[in-house]
Amino acid sequence: KELERLVENEQFTKEEADAVDINKLEKFFQSDMYKRICSADKFLKEKEFAMTVPAMVAIENLPEIAKDEKVVVQGVIDGLIINGNRGEIIDYKTDKVTDETEIINRYKEQMRIYKMAAEQCFGLKEVNVTLYSFALSKEISVKLEKNT
Repeated sequence: KELERLVENEQFTKEEADAVDINKLEKFFQSDMYKRICSADKFLKEKEFAMTVPAMVAIENLPEIAKDEKVVVQGVIDGLIINGNRGEIIDYKTDKVTDETEIINRYKEQMRIYKMAAEQCFGLKEVNVTLYSFALSKEISVKLEKNT
């Protein structure tokens, strides 16, 4: 019914509504992740950030001469659960993948930057990173080294 309403209000096209997999959405709304979102002290959606970082943090294979340079990194965090001074980055992924390792490898560097942003821009002391794969209908914890 909600999809029909969105099409009627021209917020979705008929083609977009037809592409929505209701079963995958239901699984998300039944997930532990969704329960954590609902019970959080605060939940920030699509939170933009910009920060300055050493160039070597953001750019691979940087020439030695540029190692001390700084660059501005910006992005948008899909969701940020905040409980006190602790946070959990939520990043939704729709990639068609077959296993967790594939999606972790694909997004680990992006999540490392997002973790730094959550710590620096939002003053969080402990930040966990979780991907939600709609293809796999599951949440995937991304382990990152401390102070990265």
